[in-house]
Amino acid sequence: MLIAYNGRMGTTLRDRQKRVARELILQAAADEIAERGLEDLSLRTIADRAGVSKRTLYNYFDSREALFTAICDWSDQLTLELGGYLAPAGLDTLPERIQAVWRTWGAQGTVFEAVVRISAASGVHTAADRRARRRALAAAVGAARPDLTGEQHDAVGVLLHAITSAPVFQRLTIEDGVESGAAADLVSWTVEVIRDAIENGSDPFPKEDEP
Repeated sequence: MLIAYNGRMGTTLRDRQKRVARELILQAAADEIAERGLEDLSLRTIADRAGVSKRTLYNYFDSREALFTAICDWSDQLTLELGGYLAPAGLDTLPERIQAVWRTWGAQGTVFEAVVRISAASGVHTAADRRARRRALAAAVGAARPDLTGEQHDAVGVLLHAITSAPVFQRLTIEDGVESGAAADLVSWTVEVIRDAIENGSDPFPKEDEP
């Protein structure tokens, strides 16, 4: 029989139990990675921490790589569910959207810290992903300032991506101890300053008639 769970029809009790078990494993893995890193990560320890058998863990994730990918995918899902947006669009709402994303990163706790460690070590979030986001930001700059060259659009896109990236979030919050909400406000303000300058016709690039 179909039942409603969290507003979703078609979720059975077994489906709910499987989802809870899967998320317990993911959370336990994230906690272990945040506390101990990746080098000595033990699937047995993760299973014990999640309160499941190692066999159950392998029923969900048959390798470390599958587990890492699932943590990153779960983080993306949480970002969306908590009100963040992963893909940039126009510059007009970029500061608010980046702020929302960073706040969701902070709300994820060790899950997002694990994502940053996994991405740095294993490249689950690949260079192709980064290039795609940079291109989207460059396109937003291009829409606001068609008078700039493609190379200039790309340069501003790279700058915006660097400022708003996960490693910068980690540096501010995890390494330097800035509260995540304050960090979100800071990055939003920084992006807003750049956006306003770009939209108002100011930019760091020399004009053709300048020496």
